[in-house]
Amino acid sequence: MKLFTLKFKEIGELKKKGKRRRGEYVEIIWQIEDENSSPKIVITAFKSCGNAVKRNRIRRIIRNWAREHCTTLPPGIRLFFRGYKKIPANSWQEAKPLIEKDLDKWLFSLQQKKEYNKKSGRL
Repeated sequence: MKLFTLKFKEIGELKKKGKRRRGEYVEIIWQIEDENSSPKIVITAFKSCGNAVKRNRIRRIIRNWAREHCTTLPPGIRLFFRGYKKIPANSWQEAKPLIEKDLDKWLFSLQQKKEYNKKSGRL
């Protein structure tokens, strides 16, 4: 399954109407729209995460996680990932598990919700 990016108008709507979860290092805003479409994502990072190199690394880690888990995401989901906190890690081998831990917790909680129907992928 291929991931697509959200358009500017869709990002604004998602920020207003989407459900939110704020992990230790990543904030996730999501909404399920159309069951027939592929997942759409946007990834950003605040300047408080560090310089451009660090922000790009955070975005790359989140993007790779999304590619690996796109088959487990419900169809039609729109996702907004935002790195917002500086990661206290000396190397990026240490940072990757911290970010992925936040993302895995969110995905697990999404799949465990009572109203989540695995057959239709709806919330």
